[in-house]
Amino acid sequence: MISFILEILEMEFSYSISDHLKESIAKIEYLRAKIHLAPLTIRQELRMRWEAGILRTYFAFSFTDQPLTKTDIVKILASQVKKISSEQQRIVRYKEALDYIYWEFLSSQKTLGIKAVYDIYDTISTSGGRLEEGKVRRLLDYLSTSPDHPVIQAGIVHEEIQNEPLRFLLTLLFLYNRGYDFRGLLVLEEYFRKNIVPYREVLSIANQTRNLTLWLEFFAEGIINQLEEALKDIENLSYKTTLPAAFFNLNDRQKHILTFLEEPGSRITNKKVQNIFNISQITASRDLAHLKTLGLLISHGKGRSVYYTRSN
Repeated sequence: MISFILEILEMEFSYSISDHLKESIAKIEYLRAKIHLAPLTIRQELRMRWEAGILRTYFAFSFTDQPLTKTDIVKILASQVKKISSEQQRIVRYKEALDYIYWEFLSSQKTLGIKAVYDIYDTISTSGGRLEEGKVRRLLDYLSTSPDHPVIQAGIVHEEIQNEPLRFLLTLLFLYNRGYDFRGLLVLEEYFRKNIVPYREVLSIANQTRNLTLWLEFFAEGIINQLEEALKDIENLSYKTTLPAAFFNLNDRQKHILTFLEEPGSRITNKKVQNIFNISQITASRDLAHLKTLGLLISHGKGRSVYYTRSN
């Protein structure tokens, strides 16, 4: 058993890499390999990833005082709501933060600094408040030199960051940055919501005792549980939303747009789509919006300067 005692966040905390935690991490590695090797068509994986994003958002907001229904979130993120309220706009911003983590950090192995945290925080924040930068910097400085497994690092971040929506996003940030996205199918928020009493209890124990071992064991168990559920969904092709299968279909123009953008560094604009296919501005906008909604395109810029690139 390896123990660590650290001076961080103006408080001392410690944790041990217990035998139980080692076994859990080994199980996570096993499930990760199985999920990555599981056969899925592009369309099947696209739908499962998209639905995981819906669930991730739904369960994250279930911790707030103004949760929305799963149906509401599907409608908002599937662009089926023309005018959205300020509360619904929070859902859109949260999805943008999830996309930012995926596009910018997946398997990047970057050193995660304060800018990444602020970019995510500013995307979801509506209060205009600021984080306690000194505390966050010290946490990031420690983790940047820590040899610990990504699961342990993500668990430490989750316990140390008190902002509930932000802690979920930063947990993903530390997992995704090291390539632990599990094909985008991990919905850890669901485990915490469905086990809210032990979740709160073990976080409280960690906060009071400043020993994170029990919390890290609980955190790893949550990942195992959710990966096992994801594997079952893959094996049974089980979907989580009632959206018609046609929603995930692409027309010939949309397929051509993706092919056009396969070359690294390529980009496309609404005007270029109009010219290539001899279509109206509205039709081009619909094609691009659908591809963006499915997570296949990234938009850059604002107004007339907007252009699109492939997300992978």
